[in-house]
Amino acid sequence: MPELDSVSVRAFACFLPKDLMDAWSQSGKKHLIGPVELYGVCLARCLWKDHILDRAIFFIDHGGVLAAMISGSSRDSTWRQILLKLEECDATNHCLPWYARVPSPSNLSDGPSRGEWSILDNCEYVRDHPRCLFLDVPLVPT
Repeated sequence: MPELDSVSVRAFACFLPKDLMDAWSQSGKKHLIGPVELYGVCLARCLWKDHILDRAIFFIDHGGVLAAMISGSSRDSTWRQILLKLEECDATNHCLPWYARVPSPSNLSDGPSRGEWSILDNCEYVRDHPRCLFLDVPLVPT
């Protein structure tokens, strides 16, 4: 079992690489909020795989992302590519996830995702700096 530190709150917020966003745009998408939010959930799961030992609750504010996470699939090819990264992580790091809808104002991750970290001022946390799941480059923090 991995050695865990005493900090139970972890966070990240970053910009996705332009090359990745351009690839998603070329698939005919006008709005990228869905794949970006799905990527964030999958990245969190993969990034924190050693900290999520058995069970985890994921709070999601996008209805389509919630449905894709619950089903593990999507009709959209970009979304399926993202979900395959999650599947790779799940194949070696088992977890019993629970996905729940929570509106943005109630979602603890909403502030950091917009570059606003003050919501975490009253707790000890670790700010992680992930790498891109597709391009294996460091993601630029917000």
